[in-house]
Amino acid sequence: MLIRLTLPLCSFPFSKVEVVIMLAFLGWIIIGCVAGLLARALVPGRQSMGWLYTISLGLTGSVIGGFISATLFGTDPRDSGLQTSGLIMSTVGAVIVLSIYLAYNRRNPVKL
Repeated sequence: MLIRLTLPLCSFPFSKVEVVIMLAFLGWIIIGCVAGLLARALVPGRQSMGWLYTISLGLTGSVIGGFISATLFGTDPRDSGLQTSGLIMSTVGAVIVLSIYLAYNRRNPVKL
């Protein structure tokens, strides 16, 4: 989904391409946060991680979920856009990453 903005060129310091790139980056952060929060809600136990770790968990889960989706279902990873199946696979990937993290952290606890 491409968001088109019509802005006056003289009052906005960015080009239209830069605005689209910034909005896509913001969308990735929001999807990563939602997928990370859903994964933390689905996996039982206490996960002591802040917002940045939750967002990076969701972004990592999106990469893993995209790889699983491309492998199992033959989807094209270059197909962009916000889709419900993408959010579901991002959450599945984030659950896998969080489960691996918790299994490793229980075996080797880190004391800060």
